[in-house]
This record gives sequence, C-alpha cells and structure tokens, in this order.
Amino acid sequence: MKVWVVLCSLAVTAAAVAWQPVPAAAANGDDLCPRALPKIDEFTAAAKASDVAKISDSAAAAAEAFRLCMVDARISGPIEPRYNFDEMRAAYFVTVHGRALLAQGKRDDAIAAFKDARSLANEVAVWQPDSNAWSGNNITGTSSGRNSDLRPSQYKDAAIQIRTADEAALGTLGVSTTGAPPPVSRPQAVEPSPAPGH
Repeated sequence: MKVWVVLCSLAVTAAAVAWQPVPAAAANGDDLCPRALPKIDEFTAAAKASDVAKISDSAAAAAEAFRLCMVDARISGPIEPRYNFDEMRAAYFVTVHGRALLAQGKRDDAIAAFKDARSLANEVAVWQPDSNAWSGNNITGTSSGRNSDLRPSQYKDAAIQIRTADEAALGTLGVSTTGAPPPVSRPQAVEPSPAPGH
C-alpha cells in the first residue's frame, strides 16, 4: 500500500510538471485548423496561470477542435497533410489532458486519455499513402499510373514522440502497452471511377 501511495504521488508530481515543457503556442500548421486557434489561446492562458483544472479543460477543448478538423479534412482534402496534422495535434492535446487529469488524481480518466492519444498518434506514425493504380481517358487516349510516392507523414516524428510519451505514462501507471494500439477509423482512398465503356 505504501509503495502504491508513493508511486501515485510521484506520478501526480511528474504529471503536474510534465505538461509544462510542451509548447503551448500555436504550432506551424495550426492555420490548417482555424477552429482550434481560440482553444489553443485558452490553453496557453491556462498553462501560464498554472491552473491544472483549466489546463485539463482547455486541452480537452483543443483536442475536440482538432478532431472536428479531422472530419473536415476527411471530407475535403488529402490525408496528408491536413488529416494527419489534425490527428497529431489532437493526440498532443489529449496527452496534455491526460497529464492534467493525472495531476488532479483522476487516474482512470488519465489512463483512458493516454490510450486514446496513443492510438491517434500511432495512426500518424504508421501512415503511408496508398499505392493505388489509376487510369483516365483524355483526347490522346487512355493513361494509367501508380502512386510511387510512399513517404510517411511529415508529422511522423512528432507522432512517435507523442506515442512514446503516452506509453511512458501508461507504463508508469502500470498499464501494459505491448502490441499495437487499437486502430482509429481512418479514411479510405477514393478510387477513381472507370471511364465510360470500360
């Protein structure tokens, strides 16, 4: 029992300090999700005031704003860069939310947040574009090709850092992180329609 109290005390102390070093200001690309900017401003103000409850609430609100931008990105554009950026930033703010929850002594809620953030970050870390073949007709005939650009997301390194932080937090709390995190629903590539008569 004493060991558990000491571990919890250390975890809460570490969590209270852990959220502070992460940059609170808007990251390059936050203009990809304009709805998140006011939430980031609220988070920045809460972090400067060192109010853990407000940090928790504002981080959760910023994460939700980035999740809404993920929906917009899924509908209106390519996965890279918009969707992956929004997912990486959502993971970041969910991690901060988890740390603030832990600092408030809300262990179970913090664990759920760390697991959620780990899944989000992992999706960006392992993402690669589809290599689907395509074809099309034009006045010179039919053409076809294949996407040969299979580079990972430009946000892969940041996503790996977030995933690693979540795994460390979960490990500190005695939660196993072996195996891949459960998948997050990802948009599928849209197949081009075959040309009429083909």
